Amino acid sequence: MKKPQSLYFLLLLSVWCSQLISQKRYISDSERFNAGVIIGFNTSQIDGDYFTGYDKSGFTGGLKGIVRLTPRLDFNMEFLYSKKGSTIFGGNYRGARPLKDQTIDLTYVDVPFLLKWMLKNEASSWHMEGGLIYSRLIDSEIDEAVSNPERQFSYQTILSDFGRDDFSWTGGLGYTHKSGVSIHGRFGIGLSKFYKNSEFEPRSPFSLDPDSVEFLRNYYLSFQVVYAVF
Repeated sequence: MKKPQSLYFLLLLSVWCSQLISQKRYISDSERFNAGVIIGFNTSQIDGDYFTGYDKSGFTGGLKGIVRLTPRLDFNMEFLYSKKGSTIFGGNYRGARPLKDQTIDLTYVDVPFLLKWMLKNEASSWHMEGGLIYSRLIDSEIDEAVSNPERQFSYQTILSDFGRDDFSWTGGLGYTHKSGVSIHGRFGIGLSKFYKNSEFEPRSPFSLDPDSVEFLRNYYLSFQVVYAVF
């Protein structure tokens, strides 16, 4: 980075930090900390399973803690029960009427660390949010019917190799009402792969062997309603 650009960046950062500090005096101690209840659903897919479409839906919900840094900026930490996974085609997906009849069902405990920015300095306003999520896999199930193991890949054979720890990035947009109720939608992208095949070799187009999986990574959309308890 050139020196003028560096100075310009530092100037903007200094102005932003000074604004945050100056705004703190408008927040009373009783408003500094808050907590909320979250309920919603995820619709997800898995990168690496050869198919697309956010076709796997499931419940998400839990609690959140809120620290008001300024009247427009909050730090949020959440504790969520979250269903993710993928619904994919079985061995019949090349037929005239393909059916997504295989399911990878993943249950996580998610711990998001987020910054939430109100777009207006008002009690009711649209907001943006983003941050990182640590997830712990607590349960995993595969629902599949493999009639021809020599031609169809079975996810059941790699289930025991799924990693327990997962990291993702999330960002979203929502609306916060002065009553304490807010709604938002988020997009989550896995930064880590919960399954990796170190011995993966691409299948030859002339081979009759089933497709093997190189890696699996979570992608999901989340829609939630939050109620601030106090």
